[in-house]
Amino acid sequence: MRPNEIVFPNMNEHPDYLRGQSKEWCQQLASLTGKYEYTWNFHHEGLIAENILAKELEFHLHGKVLDVGCGHGEFTNKWASFADEVVGYDMTEGFIARLINIKSQM
Repeated sequence: MRPNEIVFPNMNEHPDYLRGQSKEWCQQLASLTGKYEYTWNFHHEGLIAENILAKELEFHLHGKVLDVGCGHGEFTNKWASFADEVVGYDMTEGFIARLINIKSQM
C-alpha cells in the first residue's frame, strides 16, 4: 500500500459496514455490549446537554410515560419514580433483555 492510499475510500462499501442507528447496527451493539451507550458530547453553557434534558423532563413526567427507543432503559428506570407508570419500548431485543435483567436486580 502506498502512503495516502485509502483502503476503503467509501466506508459504505466495506463488507461489514452497518448504517448507524439501523436495526442491524443496534442488534450488533446489543450483542457486543448489552446496552446502548452512544452518549452525547454536547454542552450548553458549560453543562452536559443530556443532563439538562433529563432534569427538564423530570418536571414534566406524570401519569403514564412511553419511552420509545429506550435502549437498555437507563432513563426509563430513572423516570419511573416521577410518573405513575413508565413503559420502555425498543426494537432491539438485546437492549430489552438487559433492561429486564437490571430491573430484576432492583
